[in-house]
Amino acid sequence: MTIQTVDGIIRGAYHFANPSSATGAQQADFFVSNGGGWSNDGKTLPGALDREWNPYGSMCFDMTQTQMRTWINDFVTQYRTRTGVNPMIYTASIWWNRCVSTDASAAGSNGTLPQTGTTQQAVVVKDSVLAQNPLWLARYSSSVGPLPTMWSSQNRKHAIWQNAALDAKGYDTNIFNGSLTQLRAYATTGKLRSPRERRPGLRSGAAHLRQDSRNVAGSFMK
Repeated sequence: MTIQTVDGIIRGAYHFANPSSATGAQQADFFVSNGGGWSNDGKTLPGALDREWNPYGSMCFDMTQTQMRTWINDFVTQYRTRTGVNPMIYTASIWWNRCVSTDASAAGSNGTLPQTGTTQQAVVVKDSVLAQNPLWLARYSSSVGPLPTMWSSQNRKHAIWQNAALDAKGYDTNIFNGSLTQLRAYATTGKLRSPRERRPGLRSGAAHLRQDSRNVAGSFMK
């Protein structure tokens, strides 16, 4: 699969994953080999892993939180191995907090992190690594709302907000949390500086994105 190139459009691909059909690493390989890779051409965003409600059965694909975290981590690791960059993660806060868990859930009752060498600390470390992936948040509302706790507990912000399923022209609408210059830099370097690390004065408005067949290609594993 080749993503169609249109002058002036920054585009990317997403992978709607079905963890029941193959391992995370296998699906990352499928994604990269079918249009989901990244190149530093200034037009191609790193691919996105779509993790949300299961359309075929139970909400969390009959997986425990530990199993789901492991699956996602395997996908992210293999995608980074193949492309050199981290994928975005597309999700909704309700689904992620239910099916994947959070840093906060692994902390002690007083909010402190578990002792070194414990199973709980391993969960925290893995969650911290996953939260380094740029967040593409789905929330159809007038405000971004609460982020998945994995990101908010580390004071990270969303990268893209999908704020409506369909606009007047039939497109999903998305808002990049930064300027057009920053979006182009992301497409060029494959790395997105966390909004919590940006210096004051860098942001100059938001770049609005449309999600349609011209700038987003999908891969599916059923």
